[in-house]
Amino acid sequence: MKRFLRNCTAVLLAVAALLWAGGALYRHTTAYKNLERTEETDKYDAMPDKISFAVFGSSHGRDAFQAADYGEGFFNFSMSSQTPQYDLMQLRQFGSRIQPGATVILTVSYMSPFWQDTQEQFEEKQERYYRILAPQNIVDCDFGHWVLDRWSPLLTTGADDVIAALLHPAELRADTNAIYGHQVLTPDVLADETLRIHENHLPIMEKTMPDGNPVMLEAYRGILSLCEKNGWHAVLVTPPYADAYTECFPPEDLSRFRTLVSRLSEEGGVPWLDYSQDSRFSSDYTLFKNIDHLNLVGAEKFAQILRQQLP
Repeated sequence: MKRFLRNCTAVLLAVAALLWAGGALYRHTTAYKNLERTEETDKYDAMPDKISFAVFGSSHGRDAFQAADYGEGFFNFSMSSQTPQYDLMQLRQFGSRIQPGATVILTVSYMSPFWQDTQEQFEEKQERYYRILAPQNIVDCDFGHWVLDRWSPLLTTGADDVIAALLHPAELRADTNAIYGHQVLTPDVLADETLRIHENHLPIMEKTMPDGNPVMLEAYRGILSLCEKNGWHAVLVTPPYADAYTECFPPEDLSRFRTLVSRLSEEGGVPWLDYSQDSRFSSDYTLFKNIDHLNLVGAEKFAQILRQQLP
């Protein structure tokens, strides 16, 4: 019986070692690296140990704040469609790297106080957080899935995908800035862009209008509390948008947005810098890659202005 148990243990250990080694090999494939770039988690490998300028938010913050414009000690935690709730979770996870006296930018988009994902939208974004966060900082965490993925991605990835990645390496995908950073908004796409906003952005706001989503508002309060506790200088920032973007929203929705963010600013005793309708940007479409995201030229100009106004 003892020999049987020893043999079983040896087999299990051998299988575990093979899975770990296979997972490590898969993580070095271009397919896995492309997946990380698609899910925007590849940047975490290069996170500074000491961060003096941190940015949180959705893709509006991701594109408006570029490392090249802020220098050493900068890191952007923003991701596509990231909610304030996951801004808070990331701050909890990586707060030990943020230095006392650091600037913490909270990118507040028109949708941010109202954000409420559908179950499908929530699940689509979850996988990226399993890669970078501890279980206690993952909303509705499946602990078993987290353990399996951390031990070996072979356990959470389809066999066909793994085989293809190893036998038929894909070409390494360029990063987001290389693909879209120099893109310029042109009049011929305005109709499609407006339709995108009406189909994707307005419904997010309408779900929790007019009072906002209490989960997201409480997340902002949690962030501001952490900033005060740790001696970080929090600043609420709404980046520049093209006029065509702002015009998509009913005036009463924008008014409610301003009321909620002003209240957060007052409650937390932190400044709110609102560039959403700044005329230096809003009518100059050469600064945007679409109607709600700055391109690299726009981000550089924004950095020059913002650095002069940061407290």
